[in-house]
Amino acid sequence: MMLPFICKKILALKHFFFIDAPLSSVAPDTTTTPVESSNNFQLWQNKAQVYLSHQIEKTKLYVGQFDSVFGVEANDTLHNPLPIEGLVAQIVPSVHRGVMIHHNFKKYDLNFDFIAANQESGGYDKKKPLEWGVNFFKKWERIHASLGYLYSRNNGSNNELVNFISSFFLNKIKIDLEYAWIRKALSNKDSVGGSIRLNMPVDEDLSYQVLVEQADEINGLARQRLFVLSGSRKLMSSVKLKVGVGLMQNWQNSFDDKSSDQAMFTSSLMYSF
Repeated sequence: MMLPFICKKILALKHFFFIDAPLSSVAPDTTTTPVESSNNFQLWQNKAQVYLSHQIEKTKLYVGQFDSVFGVEANDTLHNPLPIEGLVAQIVPSVHRGVMIHHNFKKYDLNFDFIAANQESGGYDKKKPLEWGVNFFKKWERIHASLGYLYSRNNGSNNELVNFISSFFLNKIKIDLEYAWIRKALSNKDSVGGSIRLNMPVDEDLSYQVLVEQADEINGLARQRLFVLSGSRKLMSSVKLKVGVGLMQNWQNSFDDKSSDQAMFTSSLMYSF
């Protein structure tokens, strides 16, 4: 269960301050003695955002810890219709801590992002490699597409990410196709994943989502496949409930070694102010 708190404030005409502080329960840790209670809660530990932005004509500067431009799944809980994190979202970064420059080429319906940031997990650490990234986003009438690349160097080896997203709009239905590939310097295996997402709004308060994903070499497994059906309902102007059911398929050591299927139920309640 996750209960995120969203706070956003326009400080001036061109200034914007944003906080996303998820509050989540802690799963029991059976590897320690005594076993940690699942009734514990953590604040700020999961994809938190705190940043200041400044607009200069068609260019916007972000400073702080902000949502990643990579990946179709929004890290920002305010805009993610699903109550569960997908597989491809575990391959791409969720947030960046540093500086991002966003520029809009309005004439061509093209956005460009440049990122110089510390790796997002585990707090700020000067020993962590600096990440450099670019992302291009192009809009057509019924199709949006983006292509991004992220690079860092660690212990003499390269970390690289390539991310491609294509979105199709059919009346109210939105279909997202995503591909992500990442090379980690300390791993001999590349992680790769793909997803298909459907978002089907019924009205302003109710929508349904379908997710089909597959990812290789993540979470210590050779392959994982995920199927999710979910719904999102606005209960009040500032409260939204998300409920989903899904099936996870796991391959342990090779693509021929299917080890288990896991059924799941998940929900989240979001309050924004």
